[in-house]
Amino acid sequence: FSAELCQAWEVAAREASALGTQVTALRLGVVFARSGGALNKMTQSFRLGVESWLGSGSQWLSWVHLTDVVRAIDHALTAATPAPIYNVVAPHAIRHRDLATEVGRFHRIWLKLGVPSTAARLLAGQMAEELLLTGQCVLPRQLEDEGFDFHFPTVTEALKDLARR
Repeated sequence: FSAELCQAWEVAAREASALGTQVTALRLGVVFARSGGALNKMTQSFRLGVESWLGSGSQWLSWVHLTDVVRAIDHALTAATPAPIYNVVAPHAIRHRDLATEVGRFHRIWLKLGVPSTAARLLAGQMAEELLLTGQCVLPRQLEDEGFDFHFPTVTEALKDLARR
């Protein structure tokens, strides 16, 4: 569903190109920010001393720090000839289990526990499979080719920044 939705949005946006409007699509990864957003939801159990991940934990997570999202938007707006599509994700995707380990370094952990895939499917239905239990290792090739320098290229750097604010 989400892939089809994104494709439909991009097709609709490209129709504006036929009218002479420059169109650039930004494909955002999971945005990490200090307040709100996916990271807080993904790490609720850590505040209770439970390091957790969904399913096997081997699925990829393509993420990006909010600061780099804003900088990528600025890059696209100010480029002399922006690309038609940018993957706005950090250059180092991470597997869910590895993310749990990294987040766990910032908390006192008493228990490490994987949430079975069946439990995620019961709670979130079809969306669990699509958004939580399956991942893609997306890379920001176009941004890197254009010399974009990520302030937070690794999840460790991003988490350190978000923890100190």
